[in-house]
Amino acid sequence: MSAVNKIINYFLQKSTKKELIFWFVTTYLLYFYIILFTIPQLREIAGGMTIPDMMPAGYDPAYLHKLLITLGEKGRNLYLFKQIPFDMIYPFLYGFSFSLLLAYIYKLLFSKENIFRFFCLLPFVASVFDYAENLSIAMLLYTFPDFSVANAFMANSFTILKSFFTVFSFILVFAGVIAVFVKWITGRMSNKEQKSST
Repeated sequence: MSAVNKIINYFLQKSTKKELIFWFVTTYLLYFYIILFTIPQLREIAGGMTIPDMMPAGYDPAYLHKLLITLGEKGRNLYLFKQIPFDMIYPFLYGFSFSLLLAYIYKLLFSKENIFRFFCLLPFVASVFDYAENLSIAMLLYTFPDFSVANAFMANSFTILKSFFTVFSFILVFAGVIAVFVKWITGRMSNKEQKSST
């Protein structure tokens, strides 16, 4: 637990406006490159089929097998040697930037230690499953035409878990922003009441 607390304290100390801007700009520059370039290239080669990264509800082994066949050697090489390497950088950037954001929101809402501070780590949980998903898919690409159904099932499970924790992190950020706004409004109203009473 002490190691976890050290990580949380690191995020709390690191979470400044300057750091948030830097990490979010870096994260979304890479994100938009992937979304606008590598993924459309793969979809075009695959005849419009969606790649696993963009299927938050999951997929079955038959779909993955069909995708790998449809991609052909050129598409599989593009996926393995271009998409996957970029997607091995993005999870860290996502986890780091959103953990910083949740830590920043936490500091605005709480003045003392609170159990909610552990939520700062949830984006990194999503990142861990994202890495596991990427490794599973990379193995399927590398070993093709051999195809492991068990590995495909694992990739699907990791995709669903990644999506769950990613959505949960977004919900926490959204709820935190609303809470900060409400705290700011109530603080202003309280100051006005104090001034009017004096």
